[in-house]
Amino acid sequence: EDEQNNLWFGTINNGLICLRQDGSDSWITMDNSDLRTTSITALHCDRKRKLYIGTSTGFYIYQTDLRKFLKPTPCIQQLTNEFVTTLDKDKHGLVWIGTRTGIRIYDEKNDTLYSLTENEGLSYNYVRAIIADNKQNIWASTDHGLTYIRTSKKANAPYEFVCTPFYDEDGLENATFNNDATCLTTDGCCVIGYTS
Repeated sequence: EDEQNNLWFGTINNGLICLRQDGSDSWITMDNSDLRTTSITALHCDRKRKLYIGTSTGFYIYQTDLRKFLKPTPCIQQLTNEFVTTLDKDKHGLVWIGTRTGIRIYDEKNDTLYSLTENEGLSYNYVRAIIADNKQNIWASTDHGLTYIRTSKKANAPYEFVCTPFYDEDGLENATFNNDATCLTTDGCCVIGYTS
């Protein structure tokens, strides 16, 4: 739901659907927009009327009040052909983009893209879900575990990320995490969906 109380739905084969508060709807597809696919895999709407869109072929930003896609920056162009699996935005303004090849963190303010993979401590590169906790740390579920990510930034320096992975031997008991199944409860607990 966006700031204007419109509901947004991503579909696998028909693009984006916006259901407006007055009951009207609009469809955004390859035929009438900048989308290069109709396979929408993740959505996140912020309070600045931006809809972040993950697809099977990249990442887009749509300005909901202007009803148009923002021009891709050089960083966003680097995400072309990435299969986006999940999206979230933290209080720092960082957009967390889960993919099949790791996490990309987009600092929109500075048009900077960071990357986290198994090499940086991610439990596995195929990311299923991402959620920020009430302390603005990130939890990412993957195909082989869970990763706690602490974010920090010193003045006039880039962001730093420290990953702590958790696996079956840490108590996950063969958890198979579901796609984009997360919730932050009112008392600050992160809930991440899985089957065992």
